[in-house]
Order: sequence, then structure tokens, then C-alpha cells
Amino acid sequence: MTEFTLDLEEAWEEMTEENRLKVSFIEEFSNHGVVAQACRVIGISRSRYRKWMEEDEVFAILHKDAREDAIDQGEMELRRRAVEGHVEPVFFHGSPVWKRNPQSGEILYDDDGEPVPLTVRKISDRLLEIYLKANRKAKYGDKTTHEHVGEGGGPIKATITFVDADEGRPAGEKVDDDDRDDQDPWA
Repeated sequence: MTEFTLDLEEAWEEMTEENRLKVSFIEEFSNHGVVAQACRVIGISRSRYRKWMEEDEVFAILHKDAREDAIDQGEMELRRRAVEGHVEPVFFHGSPVWKRNPQSGEILYDDDGEPVPLTVRKISDRLLEIYLKANRKAKYGDKTTHEHVGEGGGPIKATITFVDADEGRPAGEKVDDDDRDDQDPWA
């Protein structure tokens, strides 16, 4: 068995500037999955990013993994908000409501002398529904199916009539020459 040690600082120093930018892009992109934001943060154009995607197979693979990391983070946040919820301050008639001492009714203050806001934890049933539909399709997914069938559950039958573009009549239909001058084929 061969032991392998990698000095990241040394590896970074030996990289070309282009490869350093690619590594920086992948690190930034994996945080959120937004190409425009990653380009802006590391200071490259979208066309340069596209060129890397087309010409550098390793970059494209790392990009795919980074996208999955970003999606995983979004999924974790979705689940957290659905199950644990998030805390938000309570407002009454547009003004914050402060925590009060239950005996005296006086406003409570934190260590910095600021009033402590009254908060409520909100969870999202809708986010939980989305999470379960995505991850437990058999149990929570939509149960509708759309099926188009013909008579008696058989195949759909269709009749196709080809029309002579010049005459407006079914192709191959015999037409008297007298009819051509007297009648408007489109009437």
C-alpha cells in the first residue's frame, strides 16, 4: 500500500492562474449553484465559464458534483424550514412586541440593554409536502395519470386526408375541367 500526502498550499502554488480560477469557481458555485454569482465573485465572464465547460472535462465533472452539493444544501434548508421552522419577531399594528416579565409586565432586556423581541417559530406544511412528494413519490406523490385511449380502451384511430394544395380537394380525387373555372375550391 502506497501512502499519499498532499500539501494543498504547495499544490495551489504550482497551479496555473487559470486552474486557480477554476478551483475558486467550483468552491463558490458549490455554495449556491448560481453560475452568474460564482462568475461575479471570482471575476470571470460567463463566456469563459462556458469555454471551461466545453473544453475541460475535469472541470465539467467537478461542476456537476458542485451543482449536486448546492442542491443538497437547498434540500437540507427546505427540510429544516419544514420540520424545525424558523423564528421571526411578532408585530402588532406594525410595531414589534417585546417580551415581558410575567409578574411585573415590564419589558425584558438582553445583556446589551436592548429590548428582547417576542418571537414565534413558524414551520411550513407546504415545504414538508414538497419534500415528501420529492423523496417518497410512491406514498406522497401525485396519484393522477393521464392516458389517452380509443374506443373500448383500444388504440386511437385517426384518418388522414391529404388535400391537393392547388385545388383544396382530397388528393387523387378526379375533377372535371369545367368545375375548375366555375367554383372557388376554398368555398
